[in-house]
Amino acid sequence: MAATADLARVARLPEALAAPRYSFAEAARLARVRPATSRRWIAGYSWRTAGGGRVRKPPVAKGAPPAEGSASFADLVEVAAIRGLLDLGLSLPRIREMVENCRDLFQSERPLLSHRFRTDGRDAFVQPDGVAGGLVDVLRGKGATAWDEVLGPFLKTVDYEDEWVHRWWPGGRERTVVVDPRFGYGLPVVAGTGVRTEIIRERVEAGDSPEQIERDFGVPRRAIGDALAFERSLAA
Repeated sequence: MAATADLARVARLPEALAAPRYSFAEAARLARVRPATSRRWIAGYSWRTAGGGRVRKPPVAKGAPPAEGSASFADLVEVAAIRGLLDLGLSLPRIREMVENCRDLFQSERPLLSHRFRTDGRDAFVQPDGVAGGLVDVLRGKGATAWDEVLGPFLKTVDYEDEWVHRWWPGGRERTVVVDPRFGYGLPVVAGTGVRTEIIRERVEAGDSPEQIERDFGVPRRAIGDALAFERSLAA
């Protein structure tokens, strides 16, 4: 297998996925984690020891710091996936180890974004200990549980083009809110319209009726409700 250090040269992310688009705070809001948490997961962090040395922890899901101190769409999707694994009870060191194993197993610099991870991932996660790169050993028996409860459902909310995730439905596919880096500056929009959900919320807060919004933007009534529900969930 190719060494992890070589993977970045083998499969580079498309520019739309890797370009800086969000502040750490905005990425945290969309992924529903604390701002300091998203910064640590995306950029890594360090601390000074009692002896005056410095210890550095790398980013959780990749080996290079983000450009301009901000987050990309790829970072955002990874943060959302990592949050789900933490909610399941996995520790951050174990998640780091899992991602490293997945890089080698799936030959991908960003395995959580890879189409192969979606298609072949569950088989790897439910193998007996010591098989498929030791993923189940890393997850301490939570391989099938992690996939069934977190990763499988999460990956059903993303769309792929060629190898990589290009679109995320943060409220699930039954809702009409989508995050696509090619529309709305990468912020959540109403699917099929490009109208940002925050604009719909602002118009409602300003006193506009759903009829006015539908007429002005061509957004169906149901989609207006989805946009408002999504914005309110972010503020909760």
